[in-house]
Amino acid sequence: MDNENMVTVPKKKSPIGIIVLMVVLMLGCLVGGYFLNESGVFNKDKKDTTEKSKGKEKEKDKKDPIVTNYDVMDQKVAGLISDLMQGGFSYGGCTALEKFTNDKKVTAGDLDDLVIYHIIEAKEFLNKKDSFTLDEFKTAMKKYFADDATFEPNSIDYKGKSCPQYNYDMSTKTFNKQQTACGGTCGPVTSYRLDKAVDTDGILKLDVKVVFTKYDSGTEYDYFGDYAKTNGIGTFDDDIYSLFDKGSNYQFTFKLVDGNYVFVSSEPVK
Repeated sequence: MDNENMVTVPKKKSPIGIIVLMVVLMLGCLVGGYFLNESGVFNKDKKDTTEKSKGKEKEKDKKDPIVTNYDVMDQKVAGLISDLMQGGFSYGGCTALEKFTNDKKVTAGDLDDLVIYHIIEAKEFLNKKDSFTLDEFKTAMKKYFADDATFEPNSIDYKGKSCPQYNYDMSTKTFNKQQTACGGTCGPVTSYRLDKAVDTDGILKLDVKVVFTKYDSGTEYDYFGDYAKTNGIGTFDDDIYSLFDKGSNYQFTFKLVDGNYVFVSSEPVK
């Protein structure tokens, strides 16, 4: 037979060789995967994925703060500082506001018993009840200070110059109305102007300007722009409203508790 007419038949690959090759490849993948896993490559990818997932969940759960800008004449905020001042007149004379606007931060816990007494007496009981219990008094306190202030009734001299309108009976833990010899009126007083009121998630910040008063100052000035009363800005002949821009900056902080804004602190703003 001629070589030209010969047909070449390809050799068949051994199935055993193919099987051996596949086994070797599989072993290589397993061993390689083991070492990659031990080196933390897969774990790192899994950890990164988990961290990204947690980050997205946090971003989803994070809510924008709820901010309310009040008009300064809004009844919800306009009277908050004057409520504190009203009770301070008996104790602080004509400088009641200075119990809250001095040269340092004042918190509800810093207020002494007599200041607290006069605030609650004036706002809750005076000319409304002839008597009230200590428990009623402390319940009323929560409307103005929540649980941030304390009160010890036995610390007050109810016959003294502070002129409480009620006398405390320790045996019955009751305040009873009494006759007092205090009286008189105040002239121009240390005063404030409310400039801004912003609530952020139930925390209310009030920005105010304060003009301080000093009687018989021995100078040509009666109104001062600072608590130390060294910066004279006017006399009692001046309209105090024209002087507020020369006063000091303070910030009062209140928090919303059971629907009421209660006093937290006040401090000078430099």
